[in-house]
Amino acid sequence: MARQFFLSSEYSYQRKLAEMLLARKMEQALSKDEILALYLNKSFFGNRAYGVAAAAEYYYGKKLGELSLDEMASLAGIPKFPSSGNPISNPERARIRRDYILDRMAELGFVSAAEAVAAKAVPMHATPHEPPVEVSAPYVAEMVR
Repeated sequence: MARQFFLSSEYSYQRKLAEMLLARKMEQALSKDEILALYLNKSFFGNRAYGVAAAAEYYYGKKLGELSLDEMASLAGIPKFPSSGNPISNPERARIRRDYILDRMAELGFVSAAEAVAAKAVPMHATPHEPPVEVSAPYVAEMVR
């Protein structure tokens, strides 16, 4: 998270050292749950969706609490490949990632094997749910974002 939000993506020892120091400072100041919340609320989920709540609304048109298990697993797989692995741009890759996440959840005891099998049987069904554009100003909107 330190690299993603506060540092550049350059490959150097200096950046890696700064990343380690920043990560250490974050761990001292925040709990693991707070770090996870920051990560989930700031990560890029593809299609201009930053944060898991924005991704839920964009891909499924639902609030976080309304998502089904297969939808949650699909969203959990997006940050690894946000542009090329989201369920709209590449549903097959997203399905493979979703199924992997469901298998791991079952292995770790977060869901039962039957729940994982049932969720894996659901076809990928994400579609764009964008609010209607009232004014066309893509340049200004991108500057604001």
